[in-house]
Amino acid sequence: MTVHDIIRTALAGEYEHIEDEETAVPHLLTWMNTLLADCFEAEQNSRERDGKPLLTEIPAVTALTDDVTYNMFMLRYVLPYGIEWKYAEQDLDTERALRYQSMYEDAKHRAGGAVWL
Repeated sequence: MTVHDIIRTALAGEYEHIEDEETAVPHLLTWMNTLLADCFEAEQNSRERDGKPLLTEIPAVTALTDDVTYNMFMLRYVLPYGIEWKYAEQDLDTERALRYQSMYEDAKHRAGGAVWL
């Protein structure tokens, strides 16, 4: 799934959309890289739990067309909630930002889950 796909998923249900995507791209990429770093431990836990190879480093994106290699739950739920949280913060919509931050943190926690040894 590409960065662009994740952003479109995040904003699909909103009445607001990014007016000028070209201007917004640097912010979106910065937000995505911040979220990828924040979710790295949960992604690693998920991979360990599922018996998949661990990542050797935190991925970074430089374009909307870059693929993100995290698990599908992370791509479809966690990262879109994170993008929506950042977008609401930028809009100074504190109530919406807090709601999406809570959804993001909850989804991230569920994505990482417990690793049984």
